[in-house]
Amino acid sequence: MTALYSFREALAHASHAELRLLPYENEQSLSLRAALEGSPLRTVAVMTGPEGGFEPDEVALAQEYGFQSCTLGPRILRCETAPLCALTAILYAAGALD
Repeated sequence: MTALYSFREALAHASHAELRLLPYENEQSLSLRAALEGSPLRTVAVMTGPEGGFEPDEVALAQEYGFQSCTLGPRILRCETAPLCALTAILYAAGALD
């Protein structure tokens, strides 16, 4: 087991990833599909929020660390299922579900 990270520490820990995504329920312009198109998919970090979603200041902090906020579509997913949805889409886009 490892120690838990603070939100800021987790963002810093993910800074090595070529693509950093933050699914956010209030994002209107960038879909997950659009974020994945043409992006390097060798190293991807996905930061999903807690029940109730991210606070605007948390989104702003994540963006300072190079995360792009994106939408998973018109539905609000549970905090347990949002990571699975995002990771499945990433695997599909990378051609890893063949």
